[in-house]
Amino acid sequence: MSTVLLLGRPGLRADLIAHLLAQAGVEVRVGFEGAGAGGAVAGAGTVAVLVDPLRPHWAAARAAGKGVVLVADPGAQGRDMVAAMLRGADAVIEADVDAATMVEAIEVVAAGGAVVTPSLVRPLLDAAREDADAASVRLTRRELDILRSIDEGHTVKQTARALGITIKTVENLQSRMFRKLEARNRAQAITRAHALRLLDRDPV
Repeated sequence: MSTVLLLGRPGLRADLIAHLLAQAGVEVRVGFEGAGAGGAVAGAGTVAVLVDPLRPHWAAARAAGKGVVLVADPGAQGRDMVAAMLRGADAVIEADVDAATMVEAIEVVAAGGAVVTPSLVRPLLDAAREDADAASVRLTRRELDILRSIDEGHTVKQTARALGITIKTVENLQSRMFRKLEARNRAQAITRAHALRLLDRDPV
């Protein structure tokens, strides 16, 4: 069994995971606080196991080189697990699984595989379909600016002022954006945009 690099916020759950893995004969290197480039280099060529991670931990885990296993909260929602896989996790396991299941997931990831539980198959398919839908929605830079302004809770007047354009221009662009998103109002547009992750994309 290869060494694992344990990354994330320190705490009881992290201590328990480290103890479980050590008892199962896995060599555990810990890189909790300040997991930046140094932590990533130290763990190069190992599977990274994430426990309560922050953004720097994700970056260090991906840089470790042999895959990422996320230990999720017991009872985590399917969409949260799917989001973790889309973010870079090769396996998502719940914190309350037994040591043998955890080690098996790590070994599969170390061999270049991924672990997808049956309960995640449908959410992953839905996410893939949403990505396909998102690819067909092409917003201009101005439309994205307006969408982001709506997401911040701005009124049409505030959006016009912030972008330095007229209220009429905002209304026209907004109407065109609504048609592209198949939305009837601002609330629907934002809901659809978040579902398609449009606010994370660059304009066409």
